[in-house]
Amino acid sequence: MGYDRRNDSATVLERVRYITGEEYKKLLQRSKRNPRAYLLFLVLGNAGLRVGEAHRLVPKDIADDRPVIRVQTERQGDNVIHDLVIARKAARKIREVIRLIGIRVNEKLFPWTIRNSQKLWYKYSTQAGLRILGTDGGKGRGIHCLRHMLGIRMAEANLPPVFILKQLRQKSFLYLDRYLQTIETRRMMENIGAIC
Repeated sequence: MGYDRRNDSATVLERVRYITGEEYKKLLQRSKRNPRAYLLFLVLGNAGLRVGEAHRLVPKDIADDRPVIRVQTERQGDNVIHDLVIARKAARKIREVIRLIGIRVNEKLFPWTIRNSQKLWYKYSTQAGLRILGTDGGKGRGIHCLRHMLGIRMAEANLPPVFILKQLRQKSFLYLDRYLQTIETRRMMENIGAIC
């Protein structure tokens, strides 16, 4: 099945599965009881990492003196290193949680499988009351929607597409189209207003 280029509101909004800022706060609040799960959601939501990239992180990848996360991305068998800028407050919180857990310098932040990360997502998003299953019985919102949430937030903030492309480590501007279309569709729907 190819990429659906139709531009009606239902298609565009369903194509990009993401959570809102309020839903993200609920998720973080619920997951605070499990510091590693809280750390996982904090990193994914603020850095826009893929789950596999997050699983390669060690404490030294989080800079002590500046709000930067060093990420290794595998591309065609090669490891490519990216320095991603995140919010100062988020960087402080991430370092604080790492110290609280007591993770050693070369120990992985998330020493479990990607599948287990997805299970944590389902557990805590369900507890937070988020709608994660598809309405038509189709594919729902998985842990990857945290990455989409960051893309939507950056597009809403009118950040330059080149910055969004670099921050999310996308190969082409075609991938950014989904975020920009979603924002534009939401704005159009808000202008139309409700009919009741």
